[in-house]
Parts: sequence; structure tokens; C-alpha cells
Amino acid sequence: MKSGEQKMNEDNYIGFKKRLSAVEIYTYELLCPHHIFLSLILFAVIHGYHNRRETYGAPKVNTY
Repeated sequence: MKSGEQKMNEDNYIGFKKRLSAVEIYTYELLCPHHIFLSLILFAVIHGYHNRRETYGAPKVNTY
């Protein structure tokens, strides 16, 4: 019978072997449908903010 610590070490090793590389995780995140949707919203918000700054100028700061 295996001790709890030995079993935990084996589980960690198996988890390490199955762990995905950063590129695989990033690719999955990009292809995930709701992440694509959230990325588009974020892009639109940032793009709209920059267009507003170019159109109306930077916000005026009151100096007293």
C-alpha cells in the first residue's frame, strides 16, 4: 500500500507530464468562442476610446 505522500508525488508527476505548453494554452484561449467575443469587445472599447481622444482632444485637467 502506498503512503499518501508517495501517491501525491506520483499524481503531481503525471499532472506535470500532461501539462500543456504555453503555446498550446494560448492557442486554445484564442479559439475559445467566448474569449473571441470578449477580445472583440475589449478591442472595440479601446479603439473607441482612442478615437474619442483624437476627435475631442485629451481631457482637460484643472490646475488650481
